[in-house]
Amino acid sequence: MSSCHDFDEFPFQALLPKRETQASSFLAKYPSFDGRGVRIAIFDSGVDPGACGLSVTSDGQPKIVDMMDATGAGDVDTSTIVEPDADGYIVGLTKRKLKIPDDWKNPTGKYHIGVKNIYELFPSTLLARVKKDYLEKEFLPKHKPFLADALKRYETFRLKHPDDENIENQQERINVMLEREELKSQIDLLKDAQAKISDLGPTFDCIVFHDGEYWKACIDTTGEGRLDECTVLGNYRQCLKYGTISDRDKFNYGVNIYDDGNLLEIVGQCSNHGTHVASIAAANFPNDPDRNGIAPGAQIVSIVIGDRRIETMETGSAIIRAFIKAIESGCDVINMSYGESGHWADGRLSNLVNELINKHGLIYVVAAGNSGPALTTIGALNAMQPDKIISVGAYVTPDMMLAEYSMLEKLPGSAYSWTSRGPACNGALGVSVCGPGGAITSVANWALKSGALMNGTSMASPNVCGCVSLLLSAVKQRSIPYTPYSIKMSLENTALKVPNFEPISHGNGMVQVEKAFEHLSTFDRQLGERDMHFRITCSGSGQSNNEMGIYLRELEQTRKPSMHMVTVTPELFKDKNQDDKINFEMNFNLTCSETWVKCPKYLNLTYTARSFQVRIDPSSLVDGTFNQTWIEAYDVRCCEKGPSFKILVTVIKPLVIENDRYKFTEIFRAGHIKRVYVAVPENTTSARIMIRNNHSTETGKYRFSDHEFQKFFPVPPASDIRYNFDVIGSLTMEICFGKWWSCSVDTETTVELEFDRINLVNTSNHCGIVASNCITRIDVRNYGQQVVKINPSLKFKKFYHSIKPMDSKIRPLGFRDVWPEGKIIYEIILTYSLKLLKSSEFRISFPLLSDCLYESPYESQLWMLFDMNKQHLATGDAYPSKYNVKLEKGEYKILLQIRHESIKQLEHLQELPLQIIHQLRDAITLPIYSSHYQAIIGNESKKATSISLPPNITVPLFISNISNGSCIIGSKQIPVKFPGIFCSNITLSNNDQQGKHSKNFPIELMIDCDGSSSSVAANKNKSSASSSTTTTTTAAATAVASPSSTDSTNDSKSSPLATTAKADKDLNEIRIGLIAKLDKNLQGKYLEILEADPAVAVDSRFLLAKLQARYQEPIKNPHSTASCDAETIDKAKEDGGDDWQYYKEKELQEQIEMANKILEPMIQDFLQTYTTLKLDTKRILVSQSKAKEIENNKSIVLNTLVIKGVQLCRLIKHRRAHCPDVEIANLYENIEDVYGKLSLLVDNIYSDSKTLPFAEKHLLLNGHYARFIKIMLKKQDESSATTASTLVPNENGCESTSDGDPFCSNKMDNEHRIIHALKQLGWQHLANHLERQIHVKFPNDYRKF
Repeated sequence: MSSCHDFDEFPFQALLPKRETQASSFLAKYPSFDGRGVRIAIFDSGVDPGACGLSVTSDGQPKIVDMMDATGAGDVDTSTIVEPDADGYIVGLTKRKLKIPDDWKNPTGKYHIGVKNIYELFPSTLLARVKKDYLEKEFLPKHKPFLADALKRYETFRLKHPDDENIENQQERINVMLEREELKSQIDLLKDAQAKISDLGPTFDCIVFHDGEYWKACIDTTGEGRLDECTVLGNYRQCLKYGTISDRDKFNYGVNIYDDGNLLEIVGQCSNHGTHVASIAAANFPNDPDRNGIAPGAQIVSIVIGDRRIETMETGSAIIRAFIKAIESGCDVINMSYGESGHWADGRLSNLVNELINKHGLIYVVAAGNSGPALTTIGALNAMQPDKIISVGAYVTPDMMLAEYSMLEKLPGSAYSWTSRGPACNGALGVSVCGPGGAITSVANWALKSGALMNGTSMASPNVCGCVSLLLSAVKQRSIPYTPYSIKMSLENTALKVPNFEPISHGNGMVQVEKAFEHLSTFDRQLGERDMHFRITCSGSGQSNNEMGIYLRELEQTRKPSMHMVTVTPELFKDKNQDDKINFEMNFNLTCSETWVKCPKYLNLTYTARSFQVRIDPSSLVDGTFNQTWIEAYDVRCCEKGPSFKILVTVIKPLVIENDRYKFTEIFRAGHIKRVYVAVPENTTSARIMIRNNHSTETGKYRFSDHEFQKFFPVPPASDIRYNFDVIGSLTMEICFGKWWSCSVDTETTVELEFDRINLVNTSNHCGIVASNCITRIDVRNYGQQVVKINPSLKFKKFYHSIKPMDSKIRPLGFRDVWPEGKIIYEIILTYSLKLLKSSEFRISFPLLSDCLYESPYESQLWMLFDMNKQHLATGDAYPSKYNVKLEKGEYKILLQIRHESIKQLEHLQELPLQIIHQLRDAITLPIYSSHYQAIIGNESKKATSISLPPNITVPLFISNISNGSCIIGSKQIPVKFPGIFCSNITLSNNDQQGKHSKNFPIELMIDCDGSSSSVAANKNKSSASSSTTTTTTAAATAVASPSSTDSTNDSKSSPLATTAKADKDLNEIRIGLIAKLDKNLQGKYLEILEADPAVAVDSRFLLAKLQARYQEPIKNPHSTASCDAETIDKAKEDGGDDWQYYKEKELQEQIEMANKILEPMIQDFLQTYTTLKLDTKRILVSQSKAKEIENNKSIVLNTLVIKGVQLCRLIKHRRAHCPDVEIANLYENIEDVYGKLSLLVDNIYSDSKTLPFAEKHLLLNGHYARFIKIMLKKQDESSATTASTLVPNENGCESTSDGDPFCSNKMDNEHRIIHALKQLGWQHLANHLERQIHVKFPNDYRKF
């Protein structure tokens, strides 16, 4: 057994590396320069104020001094104001009673209330754990006994009633069958609940009030109104206190209150990332200093820019709010370990970053990105202001490999394989410096662990940010003047050139804090450029204007010398002193170490732009190589301080290959990157790469990248792997292939690249089909040097359709969105309506602004999708491909927010179309033929297959979109109405000895005509119907105006008695039909007018309409001053009624009598004729006209029976509650009679929509709650989400829904009815579950942006 003394000392310092950057030695030399007096703004996913090491600084000050959620995801609308009742209670928006604690101080007595679904705050990993805990520890332990009991009761019932057919009594047999169905339904419901439980989370009331000095807020985390057990918080910067949602989740949060209490901002964390980043930069462990961050004395301002609604993605609006907060909070340095790939180096954010640094003096440290190892993969923000931002790459040291990654052996230090590389697309270096890109340190408490290993440039950036904080702490305490430019210059000019140094990965090298401080101290008086920034712009052959370096990479640019104009423009920091501009003058020596670059030797610069020429001659450079150098400018007065500015020159000289193939074999060690640059042959569209691991025993781990295509993959010993990817002909392609940084064994690897040069002719690689053309020709050409065989195919998998906004509003934003100088930011909210005819999976896109965040001319775009109950269903931003939405049939609303400081800019977007990209459930295949003739006749056996393409030969192909005689395809598959566009790729598969590979060309099918079926006959019918409608409408108007008038000019030959009778009947039908279309206030008067006509008064249709109008009106309470006066109430008492219940029973009885009056004259004869009609399917015994009359009578009978049945059920319920001594047996008999008659008219009264109102009442009356719940659930599934969740008042004029009245039919009411039924079954846990999330499904308002 080994002695403890035999072990090496554990390398604690390598868990959070400090030696490599000289941070450890710097603090040993200057202990008080540990970040004291420095504030770091952490732009990230939020910092947990309760995490280990984030309580206090090294000198005992609070560590986190302010926090903010800049995304808006934590916002709560608290604009509703209430006051406590006499007992000290208020009612929250959840309808819970909240007891105001006695020790709360609130001089005004007014409370702002709001509501928040707590799951909206939780990070995804915490949410998964909380949901699992709820299911396994709360729900299932209560649920499983009920399921077991239901199964047991059903088995007992089955044994007792083995065969229903043997029961002689019909009513008893029916009752047994219904009871059996009820027990089965209970089992089904319980099983479904267990298998398909949906946990939307609880909603908590939020209370905001003013204690006379500060605003305070409290979240009812008990969920039961016990506010005395909840944490009261103030604005975090004032109280420095935080709360915890519960002991189970350990989610810590702070709050901020805005707009005089009308807006509560709950600040949490959307991931562990931000806490880890903050801990690297500034964690302080008083009792365990080995775990300290880089700058333990620095304070932190936590600003959440990762939006929980869009999977922690940052938004432009959040970043700008963060800028404003960082300035207002007095921050010195910002760390932002966030970013996205870019397309160009310009955008609205670029101007604001320049203002942030140059005007407000903040130092901005940003992670370079994790998209390497290909060139030009740094993030968009890093490319925008590379001369001002400190962009950080990631490096892994040998000590980190042992301590953090527990590797078997040390390997040489290197850049991580994935760290993004420069140069930027505008020619700038893109990476300023590098830092250790991994650490094991604190994470949020809700992760239930003290620390974790994370790596990325996200970890390198706060390491460098911590080093900057040490420098700032030092220069502040030493009173050394500094600016963001002098700090950046000192870091870059003193950085360590690490082994295998390459500027595109390491920038200027690894940060060295001690040397940087010495540089600032030594050259304090010689830094004439401290307050001056030198903006570099380049233009010339093959370059656009205003590039920030010289970057040549295309074949034509690198085959001959070229001249470039470089302009240097001095910019004064903060632009504060005109004398500084007058007195500024510097003289520079210009130098470049490479002979292929020629530049002037000297440059005199005053406060004006100066330009000079640079000559680049790549002729001596080797083909296929990457070449980079700097033109450096040294101050002639003090060249020892290093270059004052540098101009990067990058030349990629592509290799011209033969036979469309390129191959190399090389020994790859850990982290080794092989880069080859190839001029892609003209008309090439795709390429294949084959990687073979020649090692006999070791698996190789590789990363391949060509900028657009990236892949990390293992290759087993003596095996190969192949990939296909798209390329663009005539451009330079980078083959960037490398061994993963942690692979310890060197392996010989062969890489082979082959280009495919099959292309479409005269289409720009993109073709379109117009549906009405029916046949579309495309031409395919083989530009290669070998014969290829192709198998063309075309399957449409997507359907695009656009929606215009139905509303737009522009308004100024609030306090959080006002730039320090008073610059106001505005928003435009665009509202779109989406109607799905069937369920669909789709993406939402705004093509004008898509795929641009940092480069967008606007600050941000954010959309939210809601159902018609205002439930928030989905959110997305500028990257539509990230957010797939699945929705059922129904109507939905989409709100889009776009922000800008210019109202005029926003007005340009008032008609901005929204694009819905539907994923088709079944792909639509179009046949492809070799000839136009075969395409017309649609000969299946003549489809184009296995076509040989010799070199330089063009072959025509013909696509047919004719199906079943129509040019319109897919009308039954799309979930919306035409017009629209089907989008896909036409695939040209190629089989050869190397295996199967294919090339896809984008193709669109535009539907340019109506997709609905029509015919001449249909058009004639439509025309006839239109004419009839016009005549009928005119007659109706005449009839209503003068019911008894006749036309005295009628010809006697055209007015026989039969014709007059029929006309009167039709006219009465129209007059009666108008009843339902009238406003409620006009119905009564109109009914009186019609009833005055004897012919109408006895018409069964009129009697039914009269009954329906009365049935649909709630029974008013005469004691309510809103509905009755005192005289009416006194009369009710004189008639023997003590209260409104008398009126209810009387009204129900009168409606039942009205129904009987309709049914008695016709029911028996009708049932006989209807039975005959059902048997006479071929219409032998019953004529068509008679059949139509029977169907009309069926509608009258069915609707009348339903109303009668419903009111009988309500009458029984009423008597049970208020008149228990009154006999109700006869009512039950009447109900069963209704049930029997309805059963003759419909196949199943429990599924037919017309009989459902009675079916629901009938089930409730018999205590069959499970079957009732199944009906309610089916109604919810089948209903299109078109009814808003406004409560309909019941007979008491209240918002109660337990009575299930026929006029209470909205979705929220149905939910309450289900909850009530669950309670009747004794399933309280299920009722509680639905009540827990009812305010998530039916919120009071749309979620805030």
